[in-house]
Amino acid sequence: MNVLWALFACVWIQHAAAVRYFDQLRVPQTASPWLAIYKIWNDPQRRMSTGLPPRYKRSISSPSRISFTFHRLAKIILCWALQLFIIGPLVPLYFNFTAQDFAPSRKVFLRRLLPLHNNHHLITLREIQIRLFLSIY
Repeated sequence: MNVLWALFACVWIQHAAAVRYFDQLRVPQTASPWLAIYKIWNDPQRRMSTGLPPRYKRSISSPSRISFTFHRLAKIILCWALQLFIIGPLVPLYFNFTAQDFAPSRKVFLRRLLPLHNNHHLITLREIQIRLFLSIY
């Protein structure tokens, strides 16, 4: 049930707002207007393009495979170069990791925030920076 609720919250509510306020879809001519509205409501991927205004219709042309491959390879090479020449060398210079940064006493983070446990080490700004960086990196 949680998955269905999350799907409803993430997809269909945004879809309904987009249909109502942004797209202003026209109802396609079918046998029943209720059936057409039902189809629009249950089409969050916009497969029914007949009801879309002309400005929202997708173009038929697509980029060629060669340009698509070239752009993807260029992005991969750029990300690799950034990692190899900028991010990789700068991380050890900024953080200067030690074994104490990863000690078992620093393993628990949330319990050390509670005032009930005074026997743990205090949380430092350096530890927060290291945890944020490693969670993103």
